[in-house]
Amino acid sequence: VSTGCTDSVACNYNSNAISDDGSCTYDINGDGVCDLCSEDLNSDGVVSVQDLLLVLSEFGCASSCLHDINQDGYVTVADILLILSVFGNICE
Repeated sequence: VSTGCTDSVACNYNSNAISDDGSCTYDINGDGVCDLCSEDLNSDGVVSVQDLLLVLSEFGCASSCLHDINQDGYVTVADILLILSVFGNICE
């Protein structure tokens, strides 16, 4: 059973949720440790311009996207809106 909501568009989304196989649902660097904010793409502890630029650098990606925040397989406006919705937040 999953621990936490793994649907990134749900109001109770938890980026540290654990999937059924025991792995993190969001582990950007593949170290097996759940990352604090799925929108903090460069793992510097804050959602900033650098994270937005990383999403924009892959805008339109439809396969093997590194910065697909909502994990739908594409980097689209939806991912940009997710960044903007938490822009400036400190990830703790």
